[in-house]
Amino acid sequence: MQIHDRVRSIRVLKGFSQENVAEYLGIDTTNYGRLERGGSNITLERLEKIATFLNVELSELLYGAETAKVSPEWLEEIKFLREQLRQKDQQIDRILDLSEAYRKEKEELERKFGQR
Repeated sequence: MQIHDRVRSIRVLKGFSQENVAEYLGIDTTNYGRLERGGSNITLERLEKIATFLNVELSELLYGAETAKVSPEWLEEIKFLREQLRQKDQQIDRILDLSEAYRKEKEELERKFGQR
């Protein structure tokens, strides 16, 4: 596994988007995507910043670790599961919003017409 593969693997495992890392590095997403695909060289300085952002040791990006050795199939499964969780969180937020709106409406009606 090459450095750019390890960067991508760890980024996905930690749940960050390319946009998150690119913003931290102060570069546009297209250039960052090129780094992850191996289309451009990663400087040591930039690699250190990526390691800091991902909260891993630089050596893990350079030489690998068990957590960085993940198959592409697993990466896709992780992305799918993260998306499922995000959608469930949105559903829960919507239910909580509706519940709060119902509570407020009930209180308003009770003030208007008195409690029963």
